[in-house]
Amino acid sequence: MVLLPFFFLIVLLCAAPAMAFFDGPIAQAAMAATTALAVALVGIRAAPGEATHLQRVLRLWAVVAGVPALWMILQALPLPGFLSSAAHPIWSSAVGALENSVAGSISIDPGMTIVVLGRYLTALGIILATTAATLDRGLARSTLFVLTAVTTLAAVLVLATDLRALAPTGATVTVLKASAALGVVISLAAAASGLERHHTQHYRAMPGGAHRTISIGLCVASCALCGFALHSTPALVMLAASCGAGLVVLITASRRLNAAAWAAEAIFVASAVAMVFVVSSGTQRGGDIALRFAVSESTETSERMLADTSAAGSGAGTFAAVLPVYGTVKDIADRAQPPTFAALTVIELGRAMWVLIVLTALMLVVTMLHRAMLRGRDWQYSAAAAGTVLLITIESFADATLTNSGVITISAVTIGIGLAQSLSRATQ
Repeated sequence: MVLLPFFFLIVLLCAAPAMAFFDGPIAQAAMAATTALAVALVGIRAAPGEATHLQRVLRLWAVVAGVPALWMILQALPLPGFLSSAAHPIWSSAVGALENSVAGSISIDPGMTIVVLGRYLTALGIILATTAATLDRGLARSTLFVLTAVTTLAAVLVLATDLRALAPTGATVTVLKASAALGVVISLAAAASGLERHHTQHYRAMPGGAHRTISIGLCVASCALCGFALHSTPALVMLAASCGAGLVVLITASRRLNAAAWAAEAIFVASAVAMVFVVSSGTQRGGDIALRFAVSESTETSERMLADTSAAGSGAGTFAAVLPVYGTVKDIADRAQPPTFAALTVIELGRAMWVLIVLTALMLVVTMLHRAMLRGRDWQYSAAAAGTVLLITIESFADATLTNSGVITISAVTIGIGLAQSLSRATQ
């Protein structure tokens, strides 16, 4: 059952570095089609026992993840008369211009909202297909090492840019650095997985110890290479990578010291509170929290958008449609992009939905941390997922790289592995 979905996942992963260069409509459509095929194969070929365990792992998260999808659908739908006050004011203006009544919606561009909904469902599909495919321990391990190789390639491309062997755009380099940051977390988890297998009595008695040592060494080298690729990265992105990697190290150390799960969780919460306090007090930029830590200095346009954003947002995918209203001539000519993913989410989906997404991400981090501490073995996958979610949550306040298909693929696959291996099938 798992082999064909696994094959399509590997295809998506191998294409992830290229997405930094070619993340257009054609690439996104190909990504959606491949994901849909993988999900369909999971539905067709899932064995009863696998389907039951998959439902057990994903039940809560499917409900939570469905809320943004339902909100995007509501944004795109024409609203009935008694809800017309929630529609965007642009539709009232259209009535006067067209001299005809217009069925208004929350989104000012329902077509683009449906497109973004499709991209969101694609990301959820990758998580679902990965979770189903990596219920098998061997395939989970293989996927983790493929993730390590892919993110290492991104780091190599960054270093090639530094040596002027490549000359990509600044946006492409930013995406490659985001992938390399994920590589720090993923390669650390892969090295921990190799060490765990090496120290387990069952594997220690097996031949091939030299291969495992080489594998661990390669993972450590990959981590160092990904870390070195971030040498000129803005401080908050470095902080995000450090926090993600630090969470993996915390889980590893706590397990080696036989600490209780609550102790590791308490350390994490205390560290998170301290980090928020230090970072917040250290910033010299005021204004909206969604822009306060932006790497980009050009935030004036987004600040004006945020000031006028309604509670319901302007509709998913409508940043480009709103830009001519608030942007300068240069912004419009350059097709300026949102400075942070946090600001983009607030503008398009509304502040309440953004808060829900952040809280969901933090809940997922704590859940993966807790399950990593409770697992007898194969805890490294949940640790990698926890570190990854923490990293992308922090980085969403620094830049908008989470909108790139390659970063989405790497993050979604890592989360899927963590969910798949977070609960033992023997405990059903």
